[in-house]
Amino acid sequence: MPNTELAVRPLTVIEIEVSSGLDDHVDSPYRGRTDPTIILSSTVKPSKRQIHYTHLGFPFAWERFVFERDGKYKWHCWLLPFMLVQAKILPFHLVMDNLGDGQIGMYLKIARNMPPYRMVVSQEGKRDLEIEEYVFESQRYCAAHVNELQTVRIEEIAQEASQA
Repeated sequence: MPNTELAVRPLTVIEIEVSSGLDDHVDSPYRGRTDPTIILSSTVKPSKRQIHYTHLGFPFAWERFVFERDGKYKWHCWLLPFMLVQAKILPFHLVMDNLGDGQIGMYLKIARNMPPYRMVVSQEGKRDLEIEEYVFESQRYCAAHVNELQTVRIEEIAQEASQA
């Protein structure tokens, strides 16, 4: 008798760290500014086709390195000034924006009917901050402002199976 159970996808857990460095390229219009690097780790592999950069609001071709290490998918994202990146890592739609001075705006969108999740900002020596969501039309959103001292963890919360 064939197995009729539906395949259950693993819960998505995303961890995001921010690092920053000084732009010292001689020919760069942004020379002398601090450019953040986002280091994203996920239990679900992001598709390179689902990663989109914009610079000054226009589509921008930029590097997309996704590799696997220790059972997680890693991705380094370099953000110049006035640049943002959108990534779909199911079930989340994540936007990360360079706010300047090594600061990153992180915006999360998820459909209203999707499973519960949590977004937590952590910093050593401080209490974790759970970001509250808000609902607009048929979408749920979270927004956080982070720097290189903080780590963001976005995770689906496992739902208990209903007892028959």
